[in-house]
Formats: sequence, C-alpha cells, structure tokens
Amino acid sequence: RLRKLVYSGINYKYIENLIRIARFISYKLNTNLQIENAIHDMSSGRKDDNDAGPDIELEFWKSRMGRLSSIIDHLKKKYVRTLLGILVTNRSKIVKRWKTTDNELTDSYNEAKDNVKYLQTLDRYLEPMYTGDLHQTVDAIPALMGNIKMMATIARYFNTSDKLTALLIKVSNVVIKSCKRVLIE
Repeated sequence: RLRKLVYSGINYKYIENLIRIARFISYKLNTNLQIENAIHDMSSGRKDDNDAGPDIELEFWKSRMGRLSSIIDHLKKKYVRTLLGILVTNRSKIVKRWKTTDNELTDSYNEAKDNVKYLQTLDRYLEPMYTGDLHQTVDAIPALMGNIKMMATIARYFNTSDKLTALLIKVSNVVIKSCKRVLIE
C-alpha cells in the first residue's frame, strides 16, 4: 500500500510516484499481454510443408527456445524485478495474472528446451538418411524407432498421438527422400 504523505499544499513527490507507478502498471499489463501473445503465437498456426523432415521440427523448437529465452532474460533484469517487487508489496491484482503468465512462460520454455534435446538425439540416426546410401538408411531405422519410442514415453510434448504422428510423418518423409535419391542415382 502506498503511504500518502500529507503536507499543507500539494505533495509533488507523491504525485510523481503515483505517475511512475501508473506507468509501471501500464507497462506490466502491456508486457503480460505481449508474453501471452508470444506464447500463443509460437504454438498455434504452425504449418509445415508436406515433405518436411524432423530437421524442420528441430529448427522450429530451437527458434522458439531462443525467443522464449530472450523474454526470460529481459524479465530477469533488475528494474523488472524491482518493479514486480513493488507490485507484490502493494498487493496489486496484477500479480496473480503475472504469476500465471510467468508459469506459462516457464513451461513453454522448458517444453522447447526438452524438445530440442530430444530431437537432437535423432540427428545421428537421421544423418545417414540425408547423406548415406540405402543400406545405411535401413540400418539406422531400428535405432531411430527405439529413440522415438523413448521420446514418446518420456517427453511431455511427444507423448500425445497427434504430436507423435506428426513426428513420424516427418521421419517417413526423410526415408522417402532417401529412397528417391537412391532410385534416381
């Protein structure tokens, strides 16, 4: 709660502080909306080419992780933490919404980081499909499928049928491209 200093006449410091706090509240509301929009925009409306491979999926998650990391780094700055502390101290109603947004941001960042980690483990199995011959491609498939099975068991994002299906389609696209390359050569 703000202490109101009462003097005879107008207290200009008090008015300046109220203006600063009003600007900050406006800033916080705007920041909250921007973060909520960023989280939503990054996860919706995503369209991949019909022949996209897992490398496109990996690039998407790397990009998302970078953008979310940038937002998190900004929010760790001293002035942001100080202003958030002021809101907490003054029991502002914005704090509850901020905590929800902050949790969503953290969850989204952790999801992106995990997905990058899991998808990078597929690289060594996919490499022969991009560059090797047909025998290398065939030899890599059992280990690749074992790794995808592990992802389906452990990963939060890839443990749903639709997400796993999308990943398997992308892997299938790479296998098809590899077979086409062999047939053409």
